[in-house]
Amino acid sequence: MILILLVLLIAVASYREIQILVDRGSWSIDKTWLKFWYIDWTSFWKNFDSYHTLWGLFVLILSTILVISEIVPKVYLWTDFITLWGNVCLSWVGINYVRNLFLHIVFMRTPEWKYLLPITF
Repeated sequence: MILILLVLLIAVASYREIQILVDRGSWSIDKTWLKFWYIDWTSFWKNFDSYHTLWGLFVLILSTILVISEIVPKVYLWTDFITLWGNVCLSWVGINYVRNLFLHIVFMRTPEWKYLLPITF
């Protein structure tokens, strides 16, 4: 199971890398059959473009791998499956929180301190 998830993780990372290469002009869009969609970055829906969606999938798969590798041997009851997916969701939030800290505070010349809060609008 974890091997399948690792392959999916690599596939999503590859898809994302292709989008980066196409966006910066290193690759032609004609080289791939993949579809990318863009949304105005000032829109409420800005986090639903293909780039952010792929990142969300990447972190969801990574979180699932992390949680399954720790918890699956202990899962026996339905309530444990709820706990399992709760842990996946918490891992997803935690990974994205650390990512936002680096993206918007640590690596910025002018830090955007609003990203210290886990949820920003």
